[in-house]
Amino acid sequence: MLLNTEGSKERIFDIKWSKRPDDLRFATVGLKEVKFWHPADITKRLNQKGTFGKNATMTNLTCLEFDEEGWAYSGGENG
Repeated sequence: MLLNTEGSKERIFDIKWSKRPDDLRFATVGLKEVKFWHPADITKRLNQKGTFGKNATMTNLTCLEFDEEGWAYSGGENG
């Protein structure tokens, strides 16, 4: 077991792990939220919410993927 923590009661629509070698990060998407998790963070700040760009409209996020360099991409109900 790498991490044991309480989560929220909100639904999670997708979860993906980083594809970079030896990278323990993963991300979850759900109701108007993307959250990045890093169980090996020594500051004990285990998760961090993602941000929407200034031109983006908040939406429920339904899918997520990491590329080989560790960048995450999400998709939502509004495209």
